[in-house]
Amino acid sequence: GQQEEAQEVELGDDSDDDNDSEPRSKAQEEKTTSSNAISNSKAIHAVTDEICSSRAGMPWPESFDVVPSTILPFGDDNSEGSPLDVHDDLKREVAFYNVALQAVHEARLLCKKNSVPFARPDDFFC
Repeated sequence: GQQEEAQEVELGDDSDDDNDSEPRSKAQEEKTTSSNAISNSKAIHAVTDEICSSRAGMPWPESFDVVPSTILPFGDDNSEGSPLDVHDDLKREVAFYNVALQAVHEARLLCKKNSVPFARPDDFFC
């Protein structure tokens, strides 16, 4: 299955099989780098698919995956009708904060739904 496919995909070889006395051209280097990148990409996708499929049947408390429904608004039109500037530190941090806060609210609801405690006990002193 997918595990066999993942094993069949070769990762880039770090050793040089070429004779070290012959210099390699820039085109040869780029071709090798491109070939390794494609091989590594295939391996990464194979492993990612394997991980996702193995976690598909797990209950939520086994993974604690929380993906907020709101995406970061960079490049999209904001409420004022213009895209959020990624170089505006304050607006960027507020956008990250809002997405993280939404994820926390979603996680709290999922914890309650799955009977997972998330608050400190009343007698906890730190």
